[in-house]
Amino acid sequence: MSEVNSVVAVYGSHVEAGLYGMGIPKGSVVRYEMASKTERFLPIVHSTAAEVEKAKDIIENTRPINVTPHSK
Repeated sequence: MSEVNSVVAVYGSHVEAGLYGMGIPKGSVVRYEMASKTERFLPIVHSTAAEVEKAKDIIENTRPINVTPHSK
């Protein structure tokens, strides 16, 4: 594995572990990791239910590809 690939592999595993640790299902984590590798944005809001709902409303107005709320 080249030096650059090693960095990407470590980055990916940390991102995956962090998302999974926040309660996001493994299948979604894999999908989000692939999206991040294809130069897509992955905004994450981790807050109270009211703040998450407000953020979801704002994000939905930007015509995203997908908005998926998760709760722990």
